[in-house]
Amino acid sequence: MSGGYPAVAKSLVFGNGRLHVGLDEHGLVHDIYFPQIGLESHLAPHGPGHKVGVFVDGWISWLDEPGWSVGARYHDGTMIGETVAVNDALGLRIEFTDAVDRETDMFVRSTHVINLRGDERRVALYCYQAFMIGESASSDTAQYRPDIPAIMHYKGNRVFMASLTRDEVGFDDFSVGKYDMEAGSGTFRDAEDGKLEKNMVENGRVDSTMSLHLSLGAYDSARASYVLAAAESIPDAERLVSDFVTNGAMHYLARTASLWRAWTEKARVPGRLDEKYQRAIVESLIVIAAHLDERGAVMASLDSSLKNHPQDDTYNFCWGRDAAYILWPLLRLGYTDELLRFFDFSVRGLHEDGYLHHKYRADGSLGSTWLPYQHPDNTIHPPIQADETASVLFLLGQYYRHTNEQAFITQYYESLIEPMANFLTGYTSDDGLPLPSYDPWEHSYLTHTYTTAVTYASLLEASELADAYGRSADGARWRAAADAMQSAAAAFYNADEQYFYKGFLTWPGGERQFEPLLDISSLYGAFMFGLFDLESDELEKSIKTAREKLRSGSLYIRFAGDDYFGDPAAPNPWPVVSLWMAETALERDEIDEAEPILEAVFELRSQSGILTEQVDPKTHAPTSLAPLVWSHAEFISALIDYTQTKRPNE
Repeated sequence: MSGGYPAVAKSLVFGNGRLHVGLDEHGLVHDIYFPQIGLESHLAPHGPGHKVGVFVDGWISWLDEPGWSVGARYHDGTMIGETVAVNDALGLRIEFTDAVDRETDMFVRSTHVINLRGDERRVALYCYQAFMIGESASSDTAQYRPDIPAIMHYKGNRVFMASLTRDEVGFDDFSVGKYDMEAGSGTFRDAEDGKLEKNMVENGRVDSTMSLHLSLGAYDSARASYVLAAAESIPDAERLVSDFVTNGAMHYLARTASLWRAWTEKARVPGRLDEKYQRAIVESLIVIAAHLDERGAVMASLDSSLKNHPQDDTYNFCWGRDAAYILWPLLRLGYTDELLRFFDFSVRGLHEDGYLHHKYRADGSLGSTWLPYQHPDNTIHPPIQADETASVLFLLGQYYRHTNEQAFITQYYESLIEPMANFLTGYTSDDGLPLPSYDPWEHSYLTHTYTTAVTYASLLEASELADAYGRSADGARWRAAADAMQSAAAAFYNADEQYFYKGFLTWPGGERQFEPLLDISSLYGAFMFGLFDLESDELEKSIKTAREKLRSGSLYIRFAGDDYFGDPAAPNPWPVVSLWMAETALERDEIDEAEPILEAVFELRSQSGILTEQVDPKTHAPTSLAPLVWSHAEFISALIDYTQTKRPNE
């Protein structure tokens, strides 16, 4: 895809493994997934979304309108969001403290409205909700519930119940209606005169608005509690909201903050690391955690802004490769439960032939794909990226290296390790190299340098696991396959260009057609996964070439001519590949080469610490979705490497 469009910037993301909520740059709810992270989106991509506004001095103002200055961050060490919105013309400051409750499926918000003027004022706080439950606008119902008090949106076994309270007193005005995506209308228009029509029920493409009136003295303030409960039955939603009305938002925020602080305690990395980088690690861990489904799926990104453009697919899928890169730094920090859940997820999704499919939905079913079964060489093979299977197998080996848990091998040997290693061993040609599959960027069908490198390393890991399990024959067979790949790997080096080929395709008759594209993944794979010796001339010259031809300021592009969301004449830099080059430098003790990259990526983060997939080469503004979870994971990995590297005089 060429060309681009500005993404809806995510300010904060929250999740508890079942409910995920993402806020946009105005501090408003933009994404809701429930009851699995990333599976069902419940907001209309072209709809009015959720809104917060105030009616004051005879005027209504919504936070997504001009005049508001909005900033957001995570509260230290927690998945608690703090958003501040200021409107000097209105003389108001609104402070939100937000979270998805860790133990129940509720998005909770404490709202602090502050009068910045020296006279007494009456302010009406408005909250507007519009859903498309189950990604369909048909047959939704919105209904006022005076008994709780709340407004309930439901369809089948998906229920969303909202309430706005102060000191156990519910909202004092409301209306239920319908929205029109094309006309940009909804019940929020009913609030423009400061009064709502109190319509009690509606069905179809429905929305709702509720308000709470606050009396503020000079320079005074007042608090209100907002909840959006998600449930699979009406009685469950009723119980959640009733408890919330009694307890208030701060009860759930304090509990959730405590639980997240306990979880992030492992995140402090010893060694040389500025405090700002320590905070960045914690914030990146929080973003990662918000994308982990409790059943094991690791979602690449839940930014639904891509849905605003029907020609594009979303990133709310689980790729095996992305998941492996995302979980690897968690393992290095001492987290294990998250990996075990993912391994169980992989068992459920593994093809009977031993490979992972292109990508998966959160429930383990097959995700959408654009990869065919019949390929450019007219062969018929599964539409896969073989490096995904290899990446997960490699992560299995890394898990055992870090934990030395014998029971772990027993649990996964026959269900994952053996079938994956057998598939990768068998998915080879006569020269010992892997058969063609699609590259990490889903662009080309080749025998890739990158895929070969990951496969090589994964088979070595599998052979170690086999030996530890007492299956020495398996280990010897897999080790021999890995050795054959390394022996044949010299074919990947382009001596004329002093860089690794992206790969090649072997045509009938044995002729190899090489793809000379300069792609950082080729270098990183050959380096990180040990396909070439670190001191080899091939690696030395390839690193030099990459620094000369793929650098963009202090950052790096993926490959020459990359047109994804950008201009092929000046491709967008990616945090992930930039950090790959930092890790390459750190492995060579070239700290002065790595530090500018780490700092440049740090500066790409939003105020709340969100990293995008890619940025404009001149302005460094996000050009695609945010967050990309892999960007956060790679930043953590690079910072861990940084603490383990010594300067020559140390």
